[in-house]
Amino acid sequence: MLGGTVRFSQRHRLATILAWLAALVAAVVLLPGLGSVTESEQAAFLPDSADSVAAAEVEDAAFPDDDVSTAVLVVSLESGAPVADSPGVVQGLVDALEDAGIEHLVAVGSDEAAVSEDGTVRFVDLSLADVGADESDRTVDRVREVVADATPKGVVAELTGNAALNHDGREAAAESELVISVATVVVILVLMLLAFRGILAALVPVLVVPVVYELAARVTAALASEWGWPVDENLPLILTVVLFGVGTDYVLFILFRFREGLREGIEPRAALERATVRTAPVLGSAALTVTIAFAALGLATLGFYRTLGPGLIVSVLLMFLAATTLVPAVLSLLGRGVFWPSRPWRRQPRRRLVGALASGVVAHAGGVATVVVVLLLGGGAAAVAFQPDFSTTSALDPSTESSRALDTLGDSLPAGTLNPTRVVITSDSGVDEALVEEFATELAGRDLPGEAVPGPVAEGGDAGQVVFAFDDDPLRNASLDAFEDRLRPAAESVAADLGVDVVLTGDTATSVDLRTANNRDLLVIGGVAAAAIMLGLVLALRGLVAGVTLVLAIVLGVVAALGAGVVLFQQLLGEPGLAFNVPIVLYVFVLAIGTDYTILVVLRIREERARGGDRVEAVRAAMVQAVPSVVAAGLILAGTFAALVLSGVPATVQLGATVAIGIVLAAGPVASVLMPAVAVLLGDRLWWPARVGPRRGR
Repeated sequence: MLGGTVRFSQRHRLATILAWLAALVAAVVLLPGLGSVTESEQAAFLPDSADSVAAAEVEDAAFPDDDVSTAVLVVSLESGAPVADSPGVVQGLVDALEDAGIEHLVAVGSDEAAVSEDGTVRFVDLSLADVGADESDRTVDRVREVVADATPKGVVAELTGNAALNHDGREAAAESELVISVATVVVILVLMLLAFRGILAALVPVLVVPVVYELAARVTAALASEWGWPVDENLPLILTVVLFGVGTDYVLFILFRFREGLREGIEPRAALERATVRTAPVLGSAALTVTIAFAALGLATLGFYRTLGPGLIVSVLLMFLAATTLVPAVLSLLGRGVFWPSRPWRRQPRRRLVGALASGVVAHAGGVATVVVVLLLGGGAAAVAFQPDFSTTSALDPSTESSRALDTLGDSLPAGTLNPTRVVITSDSGVDEALVEEFATELAGRDLPGEAVPGPVAEGGDAGQVVFAFDDDPLRNASLDAFEDRLRPAAESVAADLGVDVVLTGDTATSVDLRTANNRDLLVIGGVAAAAIMLGLVLALRGLVAGVTLVLAIVLGVVAALGAGVVLFQQLLGEPGLAFNVPIVLYVFVLAIGTDYTILVVLRIREERARGGDRVEAVRAAMVQAVPSVVAAGLILAGTFAALVLSGVPATVQLGATVAIGIVLAAGPVASVLMPAVAVLLGDRLWWPARVGPRRGR
């Protein structure tokens, strides 16, 4: 079937290209854009059954927020002197904001604003109407304009809080998406030029992938709108990286086989047909494994993962369709000219380096396999020190105004003050200030790592609050452990003594549930994805041992990549941890996409074995032909993920760097060295229970 599709696309190349362009135009005209269905505020997306979600509902019922969003104006002096030394500064800013009549600005705090212990920082609370993103952004921009005009020389006044952080996050995401897209294209052009030294060869993926991206984005948006799929706001950026990386790899695999056929003296059309037909099973197996892995994300309890799956599946399947139709049509139109002005394609390369590698692997297969496994295990050992980071600052661009102001607040106030845990007290007999005071006193006497103080009482007297501020960062693992092991049991004990009910809310409570759900998702998604991909590979490769070995080898590389990320970010750069979502995204992406490289190598080994070579010569020949394309493809895909480092957002930087390391390990040590060595050691047993060998009648 794939062969027929490829042949049809080549023979009707203009019709195929026009059909894709017509589909693109129709999608742009008829289908919504992806930005119209993406949702923000999905940091957790915890299920309704989570304790923190139920607690938040109790708090919202007792203390309705009146549909307002918060912002905080942080005021300090460039000299570092106390703000009180410049009387009237804060009041002048408050007056300017009140007099400006800013739409959706509901209330402005007074000049009696909260102040840091040393008096160097004052902050004024602002209340904004809870409106849509566009209106909120315009309000934040207007507030900043008024503040900039009213701020005297030598005074620093910066806006932070939820409204400002969301505004700056959206702006930073748009800017980083453009930068990353440009960087990705540059990486692809440079590496494709180095691989083929042909201008058109380098341009093919740059021209084809955007067509697929726009189609995939609009089809995903249409399906999301029709079927109610939630779409994560990070999906457009991830789609850019994945599609450019995977799409370029698919084009590269075909071009390597096309060039190989031309070097053998085969006529261009026949060479391209052979190249695409022989590459199609590799691409099909690769698309199958990617689809399986991304489908496993649907089993997640956290929406952050679950919302990525549908869009990624649609994108990869469309890219596979393009690789077997649009790409062959474009290459058929270009013919030999795709490699212009390169001349080396006309002669067989010497490939001394890969030849020496192949000779070393087949001659010392046992030792080579042992060395690679030991090195990967050694790298993986560092993964034991992985510390998940649930801090909201890891998802913020530190260069934005709201992030700078947040840092100023953090330096001026105790760690837990900015993000306290709220103990909500409810009772059928009512709650008054005396009860809240008594609860706070009892809780403070329980030797907890923080301070408990009385909070407000609801207007109807149905509920009250005790505010607990951790001594340390409330979103680090030590505080999360203390919340689970000490604060929650202590609060429940005090509640039992006083005959009231309590729930605990706040970001620490949410992060505790996040950690529990994330650990569960890692186990479920990891196990299901590995088992399903293993089954898919067994069916696609027609070999039980091959399928099992491939997955185990890739998993080994994933663990080593996580260990490398721990060493790089936690130990060398001194960061408190890696973003909590790094292990799952790393695992799914590298397992799904990195498997492509091992598939290409082992299928080439089987192809060479079927031609009549013995197991050693089959491995040697396969390595000489396949390893260059695998290494080039791995570098390109790793380069696209590495472009995420340019985002400047710590969590995205960590994710991009770690996945890039995983792809390099999957394409290099695992696919290009370990799997050939295993193929030498196992011989035809690698394909058991299928029989592999020279075709009958040869």
